[in-house]
Amino acid sequence: MSHDRNVLALALIGSAAGAANHDLGSRLQSLLMALDELELLAETYPDLTPILVALRESTESAVELLAANRALVRGKRERITLTDLVTRAARRAGVRIALDGAADAIDGPVEILVQAIALVIELASAGDPLRSVPVTLAASSVMIPCVSADGTKLVIATAAIEAAGGRLERTGDQVAISFTSAAVSR
Repeated sequence: MSHDRNVLALALIGSAAGAANHDLGSRLQSLLMALDELELLAETYPDLTPILVALRESTESAVELLAANRALVRGKRERITLTDLVTRAARRAGVRIALDGAADAIDGPVEILVQAIALVIELASAGDPLRSVPVTLAASSVMIPCVSADGTKLVIATAAIEAAGGRLERTGDQVAISFTSAAVSR
């Protein structure tokens, strides 16, 4: 499948995300109300308690995932340091990072930038979650080595970062992400 088709497929999924989030939210709300009723039964049937505790934890986890997905779709602008942004992106990618340097804070759509930088960190890890990816911060920029060449992920990350007022450039085996003075808040 070409990069254009991959991007189109992901764009189509993204275009349905708002409605899907709404529908999932409604169903989770119904599930939580039913769970409340079942927890009342646990007073009479204590054997249900461990099952209901596990169900409550799983449901609350699903609610957290939905909230994160909603935030990604909404693109709310917030102030965040690049250190915190990159740390959250690494957590989302499930990859360990070794940070070096210090950076400014930026104002931008945080969840979108977290996802975009997570894509770059995934590429830098070459799919190995045990690999520690070195990330260099300086003022309003981030440098990440890029060992994988998944063009689709880079296209998506580039578009998201540029829409947020930043710039992503790949030179050799490095990806440089920088933010304009309009996005940087000191």
